[in-house]
Amino acid sequence: ISLRVKKKSILIVMGDFWQIPDFTLLSKKHQIYAIMIRDKIEEDITSLKNSELIDTMNLSSLNINLSRRDIKNYAKEVSSHDLHMLKGFRALGVKSVKIYGEKELFSKLKRLFENDR
Repeated sequence: ISLRVKKKSILIVMGDFWQIPDFTLLSKKHQIYAIMIRDKIEEDITSLKNSELIDTMNLSSLNINLSRRDIKNYAKEVSSHDLHMLKGFRALGVKSVKIYGEKELFSKLKRLFENDR
């Protein structure tokens, strides 16, 4: 992106951010807004305790049984991941918001952009 955008710009990046992007170079020149779009079930897997997972690429399936400890450990990992990412974003001046559904979409986006004035 930085090779293509010559002038100082506002960059809006959307995704689930399970892989943490490196905005180090971009943040030196541009204002970056990171919009995390997630489903609650991605973070709270309690409802998946006994489930069948299907690989959409080859339609293979896998039955899973998650213990309370598995679910608790997963929740800790998600929390740790997000905290690490948000600290990195703040250090670079990247403004961010996490959105779970369409009900909170406009209110959270409004707050994200209003807080920058």
